Amino acid sequence: MWGCILTYNNIVIHKSGMLFETLCDSNGVDHVELFIEALEDETAEKVLKKLEAFEQLTFAEHMSAEHIKKIEGKLFEVRIRINADCYRFFGTTRGDTFYMVHAIKKKADKPKRKDIDLAVRRISNLN
Repeated sequence: MWGCILTYNNIVIHKSGMLFETLCDSNGVDHVELFIEALEDETAEKVLKKLEAFEQLTFAEHMSAEHIKKIEGKLFEVRIRINADCYRFFGTTRGDTFYMVHAIKKKADKPKRKDIDLAVRRISNLN
């Protein structure tokens, strides 16, 4: 969705950072895209710019900078702060790609169990 591409001497090169992608559920619904579209325009634009900027970093750099946190098993969250608000994008990694399957606006220190379970279910449907 937001792949970073470089062109050098007419050769297309993918940046060596991490790629962030959204995934549709079994019904073809992209819940993360719907979440972003429901945000105010200015906020949505800032979230997308942050995700694009995050693609410059490797997974290890994200983990050390605490942009990505492991929740459990194969489930991770990407944390994005816009002014006083924090948004969490849940997903999993495969290679250098982070697949986002669920998103919320943070309202508590820890994500709710129902959000974790929902994200885990969506990830399990990836296989």
